[in-house]
Amino acid sequence: MQTVILINPFEVPVGQEEEFLKVWQEAADHLRHAPGFVSTRLHESLDPQAKFRFVNVAEWESPQHFQAAMRTDSPPHAA
Repeated sequence: MQTVILINPFEVPVGQEEEFLKVWQEAADHLRHAPGFVSTRLHESLDPQAKFRFVNVAEWESPQHFQAAMRTDSPPHAA
């Protein structure tokens, strides 16, 4: 079976980086326990002027697994 890769860019206002990282970590920790979750990794731009300063790359066993994880009660989704 081929996995699915999701790429999520995030616009984070200057000064809100710590709050964003906290929420992203909480969501990632929650989703790690979801059936079909493979991995997630958050990337940060070196350019402080970049529109999307954070980009998440997540891997799931299938689109259906990801969709099912999004339908469950959980913290804000970032993975």
